[in-house]
Amino acid sequence: MRLDMGQPVLASEWERIKLVVMCLDQADDAWVGACIRSGTHYVDISAKAEFLNQVSKF
Repeated sequence: MRLDMGQPVLASEWERIKLVVMCLDQADDAWVGACIRSGTHYVDISAKAEFLNQVSKF
């Protein structure tokens, strides 16, 4: 499944998503938060140190 970061993910879609592999640098932690709230595993292969420090507070 391919998701668009610019579009909201419906609650029914989160039920099907088990893992997100992020390949984009991000400015905010909205996707990480959504993954945590839905119980979805999250892997970020492109994150900068500042972003990883920001999301480590979840």
